[in-house]
Amino acid sequence: MKTNLIKPKLVDHRIFEKKVVFKKINPIEIYEKKIFYLNLIMLLIIIIGILFLYYRYENKENEQKKIEQKIKDLHKEMEKY
Repeated sequence: MKTNLIKPKLVDHRIFEKKVVFKKINPIEIYEKKIFYLNLIMLLIIIIGILFLYYRYENKENEQKKIEQKIKDLHKEMEKY
């Protein structure tokens, strides 16, 4: 008895899978981005340092007066004894 059925053929199922396409990453671009962010961080550190030094410069006289006043008060307390 002969049948007219189609015999299944071997199929490679990888043909139907979606292929993942990776974007090529240029190492030079990554290096440039790292350098840019590193420079930006260093610039912020320098600016913060300058602001700190300026604050100390502006308040130097006030701090000196406070220290002298504390020493004078301590001296007065010591004279009592």
